Amino acid sequence: MRFAILSDLHANRQAFTAVLTDIQQTGVDKLLCLGDIVGYGPSPAEVLEDAYSRVHHFVLGNHEAALVGSLDPACFNDDARRLLEWTRKRLGERALEFTSRFPLTMLGPDFRCAHGEFAAPADFRYIHTAADAAPSWAATPEPLLFVGHTHRPAVHLRRPDGTTADLPVADFALEPGCRYVVNVGAVGQPRDAGDKLASWVLYDAGRKQLCFRRVAFDWAGFRQELDRAKLPGNAAQRWEQIPDAMPVRQRVAFRPAAVAARPAPAAGRAGTAPQVAAPRRGWGWTAALAALLLLALGGAAWAWAKRGPATAGEALWRAPQADAGLPSVPAAADGNLLATPAAVGAVSAANPLPGWEIWLADAERTQIAATAETGETILRVTAAGRAAAWELRSLPVPAATGDRFAANATVRLAADAAPGRIRVSLLELRPADGSPRVLLAKELRKPALERWESLRFSLPKPAGGLPAAARVRLVVRGEGGGTVLLKNLRLQRKAD
Repeated sequence: MRFAILSDLHANRQAFTAVLTDIQQTGVDKLLCLGDIVGYGPSPAEVLEDAYSRVHHFVLGNHEAALVGSLDPACFNDDARRLLEWTRKRLGERALEFTSRFPLTMLGPDFRCAHGEFAAPADFRYIHTAADAAPSWAATPEPLLFVGHTHRPAVHLRRPDGTTADLPVADFALEPGCRYVVNVGAVGQPRDAGDKLASWVLYDAGRKQLCFRRVAFDWAGFRQELDRAKLPGNAAQRWEQIPDAMPVRQRVAFRPAAVAARPAPAAGRAGTAPQVAAPRRGWGWTAALAALLLLALGGAAWAWAKRGPATAGEALWRAPQADAGLPSVPAAADGNLLATPAAVGAVSAANPLPGWEIWLADAERTQIAATAETGETILRVTAAGRAAAWELRSLPVPAATGDRFAANATVRLAADAAPGRIRVSLLELRPADGSPRVLLAKELRKPALERWESLRFSLPKPAGGLPAAARVRLVVRGEGGGTVLLKNLRLQRKAD
């Protein structure tokens, strides 16, 4: 099966139209979009309508997340926030309802897709280097990960021995045992090229081959549309990041004089433009390896299916459950759907926390304990490294169509805590494949030390509740060093 994978359309109608034409001429089976259909550009409704009719599957971008309320607009600068309001006024309710259904990640036959990195896809972090890709490799088992978000095509490699590298952007075939993060670049606002070329990726899953495509679009027509739209603030200046097209130059000899003196090729007709050679596609070494790779692919596919989730750099601890899809305890008398953490002491793989999953980016430098203090259980997370990330995840709770929820987590930073982030999210897990979608999230900003603060939120009534039966879970994520204390973790159904 052949997949067209693209990202960051950013309401650029001319670029998206040109890419769709290139995709149609190339021939693909499925078209996948990695988010940010809207934002920055002058034609949000038109591009979203075209995407709805042509794209088979979507994932959520940070611009859609902010548009539908699952990402705090405070994460954007002033111009971007004003542009969000401008965009929202040009989209109907059906557009908002459609984009609110986008999942955070999407699973293919041997690949996975997200807008940003995979360890915490709701945070929409950038992957610029192989070092940035490390949490994503630890959080996923697939050999091939597709992302967007940076607006720059890129290839990041993890070899079987654990070493990593940032590769030149070129067509390639997957090698057994290697893992890749591929940034497909941007359709609507490319920020890398020496000329204005939209970017997308063609992936042939049968042959395990990947090809970068660059497409010219009507830049003059787009600028006219941008000028007519009169975007708020300085939003239009973002498009100045796209450099001017490279001019056609006279043919110049760069060889040594003895070589340059050789007879030149016959010139074309007088007055015609110089002939420019097409760039090499970079398939030579791939073709040489194709035969060997085809022999190895069958065994490699079996090995990937057998090995299970990657564990390098992470620890995921959960208590044994008869059915991990259901809560371990019934709802409490006060309506709390989550298991009250038990005072089990130091939590580990041998001593898990019933009703909860714990994910640690660095299990050797991060400890978590559950102790009884003043009549309630306090969870204490201590991270030695400032960049150590951790997550506390409730087991999924069944939810019916129309259900609305209220959530709470009470947080306190100890005196030794380093600056970081605390984020509480309510996720919906899709029935089809368990892919997550952020319903609501709240982040603790500029927290004070040694003071309890509550992060609470609820699904608003105008949202109409869940569109279909699903499962939901509460996730508390922390980043930064020092000690964080948690209590009063709650999830309740709201009555109309």
